[in-house]
Amino acid sequence: MLLIDLLRTALRSVSANKLRAALTMLGVVIGVASVIAMLALGNGARAAVDATFQSLGANQIQIGQRFEMQDGEMQPMGKKLTFMEASISRQRSHWWSA
Repeated sequence: MLLIDLLRTALRSVSANKLRAALTMLGVVIGVASVIAMLALGNGARAAVDATFQSLGANQIQIGQRFEMQDGEMQPMGKKLTFMEASISRQRSHWWSA
């Protein structure tokens, strides 16, 4: 069979079964649209979660003193970080931003 014969046979089949062809096209369109919608929804949700974490400061680290109650007053506890220790940790860390 030649290509023109195949196309003629296909067109006759589609014209004989118009409802089946229309429902098939509708199913394909709905399926493709639903996949696109689900991907967009997933990407939007991911972006919203990323924005929430960034606004919370999840990509940051804070170093501070801890306090405890002693004799009715809040007193700092633990060892204080010296300037030398802070500069050494800054040199060793690749996450530090100025």
